[in-house]
Amino acid sequence: MRLRVETADSRVVPVSIAFLPEIRLPGEWITASNSWDSLTIEPHSGVSWIVSLTRRDGGVFNTGNYAVTIEVPNLQSIVRKSSGNQWIGRSPSLPATVPFVIALPQTPREMSAVHKMAARNAMLRRDRVEEAAEYSRALAADPTDTMALSGLANSLLSLKRYAEAVPLYERLIKQSLLDTRTYEYAAEAYMGLGDEANARRVLSGAGYSPERIETTLALRNLAKRP
Repeated sequence: MRLRVETADSRVVPVSIAFLPEIRLPGEWITASNSWDSLTIEPHSGVSWIVSLTRRDGGVFNTGNYAVTIEVPNLQSIVRKSSGNQWIGRSPSLPATVPFVIALPQTPREMSAVHKMAARNAMLRRDRVEEAAEYSRALAADPTDTMALSGLANSLLSLKRYAEAVPLYERLIKQSLLDTRTYEYAAEAYMGLGDEANARRVLSGAGYSPERIETTLALRNLAKRP
């Protein structure tokens, strides 16, 4: 990959690029190993990576307008079909330039985004306490941010702070902006408090059959979250 960063007056900024061990798949963030193992991309789907840019001259990125030009000259050659044959689809033939602006956060949404990124970085460092703290700051900055709410609930659950996680999961359930795993996490938080009745209520509300509820609770009892 070739990457160039320029300021608004066309001055080139010397940068180093680092790929964080986190991959973006449709619908969720997952932490991947640094081994660069092959990754399967489903049809009509996509994948992206978080990268970190650092100035090589020891300076910092000041507020202002920048342009990042990215080129992957050998993209087609490194993509393979699931059969192992070389991919023959279309690939970018010219460098792509992406404009971006560095500015201090102004709106609640922007301030929340700053703390959510800090929470994600804490997660990569496996600092669960700081992760929870940053999600809490994100939610304080923008109480309507469902991603911050979910992130805080999940990080508190991982810390076994069940009493704090439960009301957050109940807020998510009331908003109906959640997936099956959130119901199961909520049930796990209730089980952590010894409240099996509410754990069953949550799973029943998700449409689980009695048999599935029994299986889920048994698995959650056995699971040991890091």
